[in-house]
Amino acid sequence: MQTIDETKVRHARLEATGWFSQFWGPTGAFPVQLMGLLTSGELVYFRARGNKITLEVAASDDDFGSDRVIARFREDVVVDDANEFGASLMDEDAAAELIERWLGEFRSGARPMAPAR
Repeated sequence: MQTIDETKVRHARLEATGWFSQFWGPTGAFPVQLMGLLTSGELVYFRARGNKITLEVAASDDDFGSDRVIARFREDVVVDDANEFGASLMDEDAAAELIERWLGEFRSGARPMAPAR
């Protein structure tokens, strides 16, 4: 996993969970992203882009986007083509809420393997 710059954005809601030893995000647009390292050692990558939102949990950086991920959550959304960018936009608070829900499920033992992004 690449080194996470601690000076980047870290959402207060996710920081309050205590689940991350380090992370940044969610931040950005097209995609909105989060990368992190859980205190239990797994790596997390969240991405909201186009009409797909995914969160992958992996043992190593090389596992992302492959069949070796530990869990993959995914939600398909309707893209609002009416906005000026012609792409989906996701509010960072909404992203943090979804990340917290999915990681809560993961921590409770859920290991879904939704289709890759």
